Amino acid sequence: MLVKPPTQYPDIYPVLNVLISTPVFGFAWLWSIKCGVEVGWAMGGLGSGSTSMTKKANTPAETIASSSSNAWVLGDTNRVDQSHEP
Repeated sequence: MLVKPPTQYPDIYPVLNVLISTPVFGFAWLWSIKCGVEVGWAMGGLGSGSTSMTKKANTPAETIASSSSNAWVLGDTNRVDQSHEP
């Protein structure tokens, strides 16, 4: 050790370690909870009446598959949407 603890307080360093580390851990934990709430809010809200929790989100592959019959097909530049012609 660099500095010996006083004889009357032999456990002063572990106690100081706990007194400093506990609040730092608490603030880091609260900050991570806050960030999680912000991300959850940004991705669809936190309200109980939100429909984002019950509605299944489409993956990009599902979106392409469902729209490929009425739109351009990836890689096929000759196919055109026929449903909107006059």
